[in-house]
Amino acid sequence: MPTDGEVRTQIADDRPSVTTRSVRTQLLLGIAGVVMLTILLFAAAVWRFVLQPAEEELAARDMRHAAIAASSQVRSLVEGLERIVGTARQWGANGQLYVGDHEEFNRIILPVIGNRPEITAALLAAEDGQETSTRCRSATGASSSRRSRRLRP
Repeated sequence: MPTDGEVRTQIADDRPSVTTRSVRTQLLLGIAGVVMLTILLFAAAVWRFVLQPAEEELAARDMRHAAIAASSQVRSLVEGLERIVGTARQWGANGQLYVGDHEEFNRIILPVIGNRPEITAALLAAEDGQETSTRCRSATGASSSRRSRRLRP
């Protein structure tokens, strides 16, 4: 039984009936197809020319902000370490730090490196090759120190 807008025709040689659509139905399907194609093309154009560049711009902006933040943190860390090294250099120039006095070195340096989680060790070396080093925060959490003497060849 044909539905609204369809016409059935019977061919004389006992073939099954073929359903044809009316002109009105074909026009409506054609218009619906054109409208769907237009919507899809518009959506693809919006994605390609609006959303994709906006996403790339946001990603570039986020990368710039992250790079600036990382650079700021590194600069802050380096400046803090430079201040500590400058202070230790003045202590050495004033004679407060000496390679031969390991206990005094520990007494002065351990509080300094204990307050800085980014510093785990300190090394004091003299021109003749002697050195003293102190490590803070070993695997057990206790500070350790060692004394070594390096000889020039």
